[in-house]
Amino acid sequence: MNSYNDLAQILDELNFGRFYQNKIRNATSVVNFGERKGNIKFDCIRSASEAYNYKPSGEYLVNIDQQINFSAIVSENELILQCIEIFDWGGVQSSNIIEAITLHRKSELKPYLAECKAWFENDQDLSVDIESKSWSSGWTKVFSLMFDRTAIYDSRVAAYINYIFACFYSSLEESEQKDALTEITKYLVSFRGVAARIRCLNSEYRALLGIDIKPQNNERNFKANKVASWFLRYLCKLEYGEVTQENFRKIDKAMFMLGFDIKQIDSTAPFK
Repeated sequence: MNSYNDLAQILDELNFGRFYQNKIRNATSVVNFGERKGNIKFDCIRSASEAYNYKPSGEYLVNIDQQINFSAIVSENELILQCIEIFDWGGVQSSNIIEAITLHRKSELKPYLAECKAWFENDQDLSVDIESKSWSSGWTKVFSLMFDRTAIYDSRVAAYINYIFACFYSSLEESEQKDALTEITKYLVSFRGVAARIRCLNSEYRALLGIDIKPQNNERNFKANKVASWFLRYLCKLEYGEVTQENFRKIDKAMFMLGFDIKQIDSTAPFK
């Protein structure tokens, strides 16, 4: 598999759409998000998206529902400010900010992000030819808010994507079908997440699906982020019919909400 069309063809041939319709789209659950948000009930994928209620801070220009027009950012100073806002909004490690500032001081931030944007938005190639690859739970937020139809690939989004694929894999009867599915899943990763929440696929299913614990190899992480983005595009088409940036973000937010704690979604799921 080396393109979005390859991914779509594999899933079409495996009749993933029927599985999604019967097992995922209208699945119900109640998740306890802790003291601040309490219990939230999900009736379907769309309700999970609508339940995303993390309000943007009035102190930021950053808003998950409003894409940043990267091409319109002329000033290098404005670009670094936008990156820092995204990092802080996402609550990521300060090392991300330091790395971005270092690129900025070397006048390499904008060329680097332009290179990443071209790569993420290229549906025809999965090989990574980016010279300097910086990837983290912070950078994926920058990529997502600045690039078209690019997923915020953090532990929560990855958890629910992996859950869908693990369930689908278990539903397949023929070994040839399972092998075909792993042509997609072998590019993905699983995050350990936080100890109090279950987001990490267990070792048995990681082996079956070819999914690694998030490695230090950023080329692998770039590919995982891109394949995850392609998959969310495919889900977006199944759910909404039209793959707009707005509809894509709805799917991204649904994955974020549903991936909070997989055991609360499904107590029998193959997660640690």
